[in-house]
Amino acid sequence: MNTLVDENTLANKLNVSVHTLRRNRMKDSGIPYYKLSGQRSAVRYDLQKVLEYLEANKNK
Repeated sequence: MNTLVDENTLANKLNVSVHTLRRNRMKDSGIPYYKLSGQRSAVRYDLQKVLEYLEANKNK
């Protein structure tokens, strides 16, 4: 099973603000994420997919 992290954890790992992650989600661009149902706007990021996204987009 892949590791899911919340936006605060990912923001700290990537050295970006939570606001940056939220802004990218609103634009429907950036790192793929999951929005969990039943939990007031809970968002989680799959660390493996984050790494794949960053690798694919590192020179853009």
